[in-house]
Amino acid sequence: MRWLFPLLIVLLAGCGKQATDTPAIGRPIPVPHTRTFSVVERNGYRVVDLHANIVTWGGAANGPEQRVRVVLVPRSIKAPALTGDLAGAVVVRTPVKRIAVNYGGSEALLSAIGAADRLVAVGGTKSYDDSIRRRVKNREIGQIGYGWHSPPNLDVLLAAKPDVFLMTIGDPAHADAMRRAIAMGIPVVPVFMANESDYLGPVQYARLFGMLT
Repeated sequence: MRWLFPLLIVLLAGCGKQATDTPAIGRPIPVPHTRTFSVVERNGYRVVDLHANIVTWGGAANGPEQRVRVVLVPRSIKAPALTGDLAGAVVVRTPVKRIAVNYGGSEALLSAIGAADRLVAVGGTKSYDDSIRRRVKNREIGQIGYGWHSPPNLDVLLAAKPDVFLMTIGDPAHADAMRRAIAMGIPVVPVFMANESDYLGPVQYARLFGMLT
């Protein structure tokens, strides 16, 4: 019976392990220069694992690690069952037509890939893009608050009905808002550009945004 106690320890440890703690199954898609997300492809859809410690705005990456598994499923195929390594994953139907962001850098990358016209909510009126700023002031785009300043206004976010919310988390206290948004049915993809050590790391988010659009 001496073997029983160690076996129970192993079983209990396995029960607490989340699917996102292990790599998703599929064909890896090379994503050089980034350390905050990885992508695999299988059965016509893609699985994206995003993970990073939260960087407090103007500070160090000393916040708790956040892990989110996102499944990008083309609208033309049936979504997979969220079981096994997909348990607890966020499903995003692609291509997305309505996008919410809370960081100017995400706006810039969407503009660079020609998808800024899909924005339905942004942080506020401090956009460097004249057309986006004009649409915000004309109330064509909602204002949910900038990630470096506050958690998103979930009422405005719900009203905007985005297909995806590209959320930058500027404070550990804001992570709960991400989980609340997901629980309310808003697909959230966390954006960890500030955690990239390679100067080309943030550029890979343009590629990720391209996969979404």
